[in-house]
Amino acid sequence: MNARPSFFNKSSFEKTTLTKQLPLHFRTIWISDIHLGTRGCQAKRLLEFLKATSCDKLYLVGDIIDGPWCQATCRVSGVS
Repeated sequence: MNARPSFFNKSSFEKTTLTKQLPLHFRTIWISDIHLGTRGCQAKRLLEFLKATSCDKLYLVGDIIDGPWCQATCRVSGVS
C-alpha cells in the first residue's frame, strides 16, 4: 500500500515531493476559491497537487483567479 501525503499539512508537503510517488486517481476533484493572483494563493502547492493526481472530472468553482490584476481587467457586462 502506498504512503499518501497529506496535501493539507504544510510541513509534510514541503518534506515530500509528490510527483515522485505514484499518481493518485480520483473520479472527481473539486477545487474551490484558490484566488490565484493574490499573495497567499499557494500556486506552487496547487501545481504539485495537480501533477500528483489524475481525475475523470475536474471542477473549478468559486474564485479561481483573483487579485488586483483581475479586479482591474476582468469585467462581466451587467454586473457591478
